[in-house]
Amino acid sequence: DFSFVDVRVPEERESGEVSEAEVLDYNDQGKYMGLPKDRRIVFICQDGSRSLDVASYFLGHKFTDVLCVKGGVQAWVAGA
Repeated sequence: DFSFVDVRVPEERESGEVSEAEVLDYNDQGKYMGLPKDRRIVFICQDGSRSLDVASYFLGHKFTDVLCVKGGVQAWVAGA
């Protein structure tokens, strides 16, 4: 069981949604601070850079099972 979280900005999400993902406003990361610290959270963004930043933020707040999709949606769509 895990949370799949899309941290793209609205303009990036216009190119297509990740149907399984919850949307997280990059500036409202506190919304998820109430989740269990050992819950797996997988972040995705457009190219992987923002999701890496958000994953680091969560790791810094004692979350222990945080991942991000390497290359983001661009890599996912390309089949990488």
